[in-house]
Amino acid sequence: MPIKPAAIFVHSRYPKSQLKFYKKLCQGKYKVAVDGGYNFFRLAKIEPDIIIGDFDSLNRSSAKRIKSLSFPKQKDFTDTELAVKHCIELRFNVIDIVVPAIGEPDHFLGLVALLQIPELSWQKKYKVAARIINHKCEIMLLINRDITFADCNGEMISIIPFGAPVKLNIMGMDYPAEDLLIKPWQTKGMRNIIRSKNSRIAVKGSAIVVHYWNKNS
Repeated sequence: MPIKPAAIFVHSRYPKSQLKFYKKLCQGKYKVAVDGGYNFFRLAKIEPDIIIGDFDSLNRSSAKRIKSLSFPKQKDFTDTELAVKHCIELRFNVIDIVVPAIGEPDHFLGLVALLQIPELSWQKKYKVAARIINHKCEIMLLINRDITFADCNGEMISIIPFGAPVKLNIMGMDYPAEDLLIKPWQTKGMRNIIRSKNSRIAVKGSAIVVHYWNKNS
């Protein structure tokens, strides 16, 4: 299946100094503004493809020309969850959830939990890759998968078990490993530095992987 990417911009403060990074992130993607996430598009002078949300952080009249999906404030889903499901229903198979800052801890942890959605029932139809991304890092959920980091020498990787023990194979980093068992309360998978042109992580089980850009030791 060909790559069909989408970028979901959540309501947050997007630093003007990093505007170039976020504008580049939009290129060639279906662009979704989650409620007040429209403020980024207004700042960047880019028109999103759709606005999704309950409009509690955005004046509807300020974006009346943009296609929108409106929901009531009292509902069983967050606006971002609705945006992820919308992209999956339209068969986008690469989804960036753009979050410039952690912000409120409960909200951010909820966004991390959303990375599970593509791994559930929709995976039986087609494979979806989702990540949280900003100008500092990308966050992915790997379930019985491997990933290669090309030309990332000096950048930092942290691997955190997601709810159950995992086994890791790590190649091309400061701390290589073969079938390393990490239990959910252990942190020995954190803060590893990439040292080769093509480093690789293989995960048996479920793990959150955080990849920091340009994080030199």
